[in-house]
Amino acid sequence: FRRGGLQRSHFDASKDWWRTISVQQKDDGVLSFNDYTRFARNELSEQPIDTVFIDQYLSQVIDTTDYDASLRSSPSRTLFELLLPRTIKETSPNTDKLRLVLDKRAARFPWEMLIDGWSDKPTPLAVSKQVFRQLSTEEFRHAPQSAIGAQALVVGDPPGDTKFFSRLPGARREARQVAKALKSNAYRVTELIGEEIINENDRELGFRIVDELMSQEYAILHFAAHGSYTRESTQDHNDAHEHGMIIGPGLWLTPKLISNMRKVPTLVFLNCCHLGFIDQGPLERTPSYNQIAANLATEFIQMGSKAVVAAGWAVSDAAAELFAGVFYQRILSDDSFAAAAAAAREITYSTYPETNTFG
Repeated sequence: FRRGGLQRSHFDASKDWWRTISVQQKDDGVLSFNDYTRFARNELSEQPIDTVFIDQYLSQVIDTTDYDASLRSSPSRTLFELLLPRTIKETSPNTDKLRLVLDKRAARFPWEMLIDGWSDKPTPLAVSKQVFRQLSTEEFRHAPQSAIGAQALVVGDPPGDTKFFSRLPGARREARQVAKALKSNAYRVTELIGEEIINENDRELGFRIVDELMSQEYAILHFAAHGSYTRESTQDHNDAHEHGMIIGPGLWLTPKLISNMRKVPTLVFLNCCHLGFIDQGPLERTPSYNQIAANLATEFIQMGSKAVVAAGWAVSDAAAELFAGVFYQRILSDDSFAAAAAAAREITYSTYPETNTFG
């Protein structure tokens, strides 16, 4: 109360309110959702899913760069219906900002590309809203030592086995563009970018990459390269399901390697899904892009990195260059991580609507 009449109390949420939804996948495959609503309650719901079908169905989304949000029938719309419980589907338009807290198993799904096909303006989730993920994990580094100083390591197109992997001019262009942007903002940049013509047995660049990661402290790491999908199991090497980034002929940057870094980078940008794959021969038949991204990104997150950008599906080179350029322009202009990512997604989507690289 106040003199002159009654004052109305306002309980409306701020426009800056982030809707938070936590998702965990149980052992029986059921997705468990905890929706932190605008009300004085959390809403718990479960969504039974056919994990065998969905894991096979995911290949339609992550193994191609093709994308068309206008299609009435599409994997992005189907996954929206298959993965989300009815209560969340019906309230999906009620916020412009969304935080997804995911466990490792739920993180493999391409939530950013989902489309509500029954909305008035069907648009990918990551374009219609500011969306970012947080990892829910019981494995983490206690008291991580963050890298100090304005140093960055930029890696582009390290050579792989040329029988299986083509060179990536788009990855080299992206790396040079990022290095230039960082240098113009007073970062000391170490550039490790592959050459157009290389010796097939030359592992020097790969060894140098690991040397830098172990002996220097970098606030920013940017990788644009091929991802490896599944190693062969041999008498000398049993990591049959270890995913990582190719850094040289027969060399991979794996979670096991990076876990030994003493100094933890603040920002990590992982683009290990550039096109250019030729033939995997005895390796796994289809690239597990979402597993490559999840394994490396998860390791950096558990180590203590504050922000990680990771491509979880195949990307178009030109669109990937644009995304990286916009993201760094915004983040180096003091935008928040979420705002920089949202701007990169929106501009990439509007410029290249036929590809899924915006996600």
